[in-house]
Amino acid sequence: MNLAGSIDNLYNNANDKIILCTIAFAILSSVILICTYFYYVPLGVDGGWYSYPAYELSKGEDPNTNLLSIQELQEKKGINAKFGFSTRKLRLIPVSLWIKLMGYNITRLKYYSLLELCILFILVFYTFLIHASTVKKALLFWCIFITDSLIISLGASDVRPDLAVAIVSILSFIAISKIIKSIDILWLFVGGISCFFLFSFHITAALPLSFIVFYTLCAIIVFWRSLNLAQIYSLVIIILSGVLGVLYSKSIVNIFLPTKIIPNLKSPPLFDKISTLISSGFVPIISKEFHRWTEYFFISNYANFLLLITGIMLCIYYSYLLITSQPRTVRISKPTKEFLITFFSCFVSIIVLALMDPHDTPHHAVPLIPFFILLILKVVELMGKEEKKAIFFILFIIMLSSSLKIALSAKITINSIQNNYSNTKVEEALQNEFSPEKKYLIICPTELWPYFPENSNITIVDKRYLKKRNELSGYINQVDYIVLNNELHTTGIKDTIYKWFPEIKHKTIARIGNSNSLDAFEIVKLYYD
Repeated sequence: MNLAGSIDNLYNNANDKIILCTIAFAILSSVILICTYFYYVPLGVDGGWYSYPAYELSKGEDPNTNLLSIQELQEKKGINAKFGFSTRKLRLIPVSLWIKLMGYNITRLKYYSLLELCILFILVFYTFLIHASTVKKALLFWCIFITDSLIISLGASDVRPDLAVAIVSILSFIAISKIIKSIDILWLFVGGISCFFLFSFHITAALPLSFIVFYTLCAIIVFWRSLNLAQIYSLVIIILSGVLGVLYSKSIVNIFLPTKIIPNLKSPPLFDKISTLISSGFVPIISKEFHRWTEYFFISNYANFLLLITGIMLCIYYSYLLITSQPRTVRISKPTKEFLITFFSCFVSIIVLALMDPHDTPHHAVPLIPFFILLILKVVELMGKEEKKAIFFILFIIMLSSSLKIALSAKITINSIQNNYSNTKVEEALQNEFSPEKKYLIICPTELWPYFPENSNITIVDKRYLKKRNELSGYINQVDYIVLNNELHTTGIKDTIYKWFPEIKHKTIARIGNSNSLDAFEIVKLYYD
């Protein structure tokens, strides 16, 4: 493929100029939504749980520090958070290095997440470039990916591990794609390493790993005659490295992230959840996946949903034609084989997602999205004369998706301005209230940790420890503040505390937004006689 020549052709054709305008609009709308999420939307719940251990690691502390008792945490300097489960995975290492180099306030932490988003965008484009017949198609399908609202929200307002899992997964897949074309020692090394460490980034890596393993096995079987032994051995090595990475993931994490604080778990909770899910029958699984995908394709992602449904229908239709109308004696073309491999690999990954993920969160599906879009790209390239209609439909989808992103940005911005809410205002409120010279015990969500002043001495007790009155009564007289975000407002934790301990006097020091808005923030100071 002549990249320079293909790009020049985009400017020489009137239709291609329309495509360029569509691509530019998609990029613009994505940048606007990224900036909106970055400035106005607070750090997510999981973002706090997955980033705080990296802060501890950056100080040279144990990544499971959050499992210590409240009394033990109060003896430690710095910001300390108490929540009851371990998020110790390899992804903590790059985040901790970033915090150590750049600092840990909310803006710098979000910059790291944006960096992951940019890397993912680049790798996904390169993946489509490898598999598309033209640069134009690669750019169009890349625009579908970069206008995904959920992916943008993860990159601009959260520090969850999903983007990191997607990055390592795409690296593995690129290596496999390159080796299928021709043997390359560099890509063998990249594929083997990335596949080996993939599962150690987060347990949800099992989902993209299932796609990668099945795709590679099918490629070896289908392209057996066109592959030389070096290519076959290389692909097998990558698969085996992924399998070994799963089997020894605990040992890998223990080597790179040693800990002396072991979670007090009698049995693996995730394994129990998966066993319960599978044994519960077909209906709960369908209900779980229905909730996942309806939440994924919320209003600003409706265009992506329309494309996905259309793509699935086309894939089923072309698969049916190939199975029923293709005589066995006729040789199937290489693009057709690649489509079939991708189609069945996506199907396997969806089954693994349904059976092996007990949670219905849409974020876990993010690492699979590039492969779903790749599948639609494959089927479009099989459409022959109908391809022009498909491209027109994709242009419509991108324009609609981009418009919805602009609308979502406007909605978030208007709501935040009306409620006088932003990440900066929350940070300023906390910076003004808490002094680095004093020690505080605070009831608040963990995700507020990067908003507190640097060098402050604060112990955070996460909301999960407020379920029982007798547990809270052991340290309530030491609590200096209750800091609430919107989630704590809606759960009524503040009123519950006041009801349990009516003798405690309290005063609201600062309030940003209100409990009826998307975002609400409040600092309450407690007084004791």
